Amino acid sequence: MSEQKRAADNNTYRLGSGSNAYRLGGGSSTPSTSDEASRQAEIQRQQEEANKLAEATRQAEEAARPKTLMVPNEFTTIQSAIDAARTGDTVHVRAGTYHEQLTLKSGVQLIGDGADKVTVRYEVKNVILTVSQCNSGLVSDMQFAHIGKEKGDSGTAAVFCTASNIEFLRCKVSKAGGAGIQLTGKDNSSIRQCEFSGCGWSGIYVAEIGTNPVIIDNHCHDNSIYGIDVCDGACPRIENNECAGSYWAGIRILGTGTSPEVLGNRCNHNLGNGIIITKGAGPRTENNDCHNNARTGILVGDKGTAPALINNRCNNNGLNGIAIETISVPSAFSGNTASGNKGKLNIDRKATIVTHK
Repeated sequence: MSEQKRAADNNTYRLGSGSNAYRLGGGSSTPSTSDEASRQAEIQRQQEEANKLAEATRQAEEAARPKTLMVPNEFTTIQSAIDAARTGDTVHVRAGTYHEQLTLKSGVQLIGDGADKVTVRYEVKNVILTVSQCNSGLVSDMQFAHIGKEKGDSGTAAVFCTASNIEFLRCKVSKAGGAGIQLTGKDNSSIRQCEFSGCGWSGIYVAEIGTNPVIIDNHCHDNSIYGIDVCDGACPRIENNECAGSYWAGIRILGTGTSPEVLGNRCNHNLGNGIIITKGAGPRTENNDCHNNARTGILVGDKGTAPALINNRCNNNGLNGIAIETISVPSAFSGNTASGNKGKLNIDRKATIVTHK
């Protein structure tokens, strides 16, 4: 057999002849058993890596998805559920009475079955719920109540909120030793559709420069001193609230630089005055109803006190409709009406006021 034929039969090709020839190809084209095993092992390794990555992605997405933590179904206490919650999670509290102190975490929603169904109680002289440096969050549909008695301006608030920006919605606070809720330290939270009653000082207490919460559509009634008390330079928006049955006033605004918006509120049937503005405060007080209070509808006193009084209605009060001390000069006064008041003047712009509270 010729050399070319032998080369062809072996599936090889020779270029040239003799010692100058060299081969192209040749031998069997089927991979060896060891090469195929290596290839299959690499395919399997790559598939396993892909599966691990997919599982890690799924777990990360699952961890990031907001969860609802149930009390007492999954957690025996509200605070343990809050501690386990992450930003965006909801702690849902079922009907019942809970005896514990709470501290909210930023970004967590604390929601009850209803303010008439869920009550968190704790001994007076202790804050029940603390909200501090929470940039977001929600507390809704729950009631907070102190156990025991502690009356007066030194009393402890049931809810204390500072340097936060959360929402309180449809909550109730009752029988607090001091204020129902105290907001301070540049807090800008909102309080809506809540009820405050039977508190030792005021239903809502707002203090300090830079503390500018939104207080809308709340019912503050039968509190020992004030329904809503604002002082020390705070400038909240106080709108469409009902404040009744308080000893000194439905709403008090006190102090230089304290310039909230007091708009469309109903301050009726208080044991003292409807609204007191004093000690240099300068709120915009507009479109409020102050009727049937035991003393004066709107009382303005002290040097430097300069509210804007616009379109307020003050009828059937025990003394004057509106009384403004001689040394107080409103920044604006227009459209106010008063009738049926039992004092000498429905509107007295030269009042002598002996005591301010």
